[in-house]
Amino acid sequence: MSASNGAGIELQSYKKKDVNDFVNGVINDYEGKLAAKDAEIGDLRTQLRDLGAKYESLSIDFDTIISEANSIAGEKAKIADVLLKAEDQARNIIDDARIKANEEISQYERLVDEERRKLHGMRDEVRRFADHAGDLVKSIQGNLNDTLDNGNHE
Repeated sequence: MSASNGAGIELQSYKKKDVNDFVNGVINDYEGKLAAKDAEIGDLRTQLRDLGAKYESLSIDFDTIISEANSIAGEKAKIADVLLKAEDQARNIIDDARIKANEEISQYERLVDEERRKLHGMRDEVRRFADHAGDLVKSIQGNLNDTLDNGNHE
């Protein structure tokens, strides 16, 4: 037996256990996807920490190079000029990398939040569907009982 819910969707009688199993499967699937996104954010944060450690290491190396360059007599001016330009470029590169990393983290966090909202919406929709399906089953059972009762009284 099938019925229309008024939205152009044909509903068929399903076993409540089957509906519940399906709903639980959908919820588990979306929770798995959400966990994967959370793991991806964790990986990105780890990469950002690694880049920070590399930055610190490069910064220490850079300070050593400046110290040695300042001790060289005849090439001091040339080396100092080159190192100042390199330092500016390094800062610009690091600043650009930091900005890009922060933008990407923000973007991924927005995407995760958006996906999380979608998942919550889908989960709520699935729950409403399950509730509606349960109400539909009860209604059909009531109609069947009424029909059987009327058939027995005739």
